[in-house]
Amino acid sequence: MQRLRLPIDPYFVAGALSIVLVGGAVAWRGRSTPPPLPALPAAVFDRLDAAGAGVSLGSPSAPVHVATLSDYECEGCALAHARVWPVVERYVRAGAVRYTAYQTPLPRHRAGVRAAVAAGCVAERSPGAFWAYHAALYAAQAQWLAAPDAGAALAGLAGRAGADTLRLRGCLEREGAGRAARVERSWAMVKEGGVDLVPLWTVDGRSVSWLRLDREIHDALRKRVPAPEPAR
Repeated sequence: MQRLRLPIDPYFVAGALSIVLVGGAVAWRGRSTPPPLPALPAAVFDRLDAAGAGVSLGSPSAPVHVATLSDYECEGCALAHARVWPVVERYVRAGAVRYTAYQTPLPRHRAGVRAAVAAGCVAERSPGAFWAYHAALYAAQAQWLAAPDAGAALAGLAGRAGADTLRLRGCLEREGAGRAARVERSWAMVKEGGVDLVPLWTVDGRSVSWLRLDREIHDALRKRVPAPEPAR
C-alpha cells in the first residue's frame, strides 16, 4: 500500500505525539508504556506570569489550576482546544478550576506570533472579549491564516468577538513590535525549561495528555476537596 506524504510542520508532529502515544497505549495496553510528557519547572511558570504571558479565567481560590502552553497557528493546538475547552469551561464556571492560557507561539510561526500579540492587546483593551476571541482564533484558524491581509482578518475576528477594533489597531500599531519580542521571549523561557512542543496542558503544574484532561481534573479535585462527612 502506498504511503501518503503530507507536508506537516515538525512542531505539530511533536505536539501531536502525546495524542499518538495515548492512543497507542489504549490499543496496545499491557504491551508498552508511553513515555511521560515533558514537565515544565514551576520557576518557568513564575517567569511567564511575571512577564504577563498568561491570561487567567476563574477564581484564584479554585482548588485546581489548569494551564496550557499554546500557539494559535498550531493545528494540534486548535484540535485540542476544540475538544477540551468545553470541559475546562464547565469546571471554571463551577468554581473548581482556575485556567491560564499562556501565549507561547513558535517564533517561526510568524502568524501565530501576530495572533498572540493581537490576543494580548484584546486582553488589555477589551478584556471582556478576550475569551471569545481566544476561542475564535482556534475555530477560524484556517480562515485567518489564509487571508490575504492577516492584520485585517485578525481585527475583524476581534470585532465579531466583541472587542474594540479601533483600540486593537492602535495597540498593534504602537506596541506590536515590542509585544512580539515579549511573546518570543516567552517561548525562549519555555525552551530553557526543557519543553519544545505545543500544546502542553498541565493540571496543578503536572503535564498531562489533553485526551485525559477531564479525568485528570476530576482526580485532582478528589485529592483537594474533602468528601462530605457521612450523616449520623
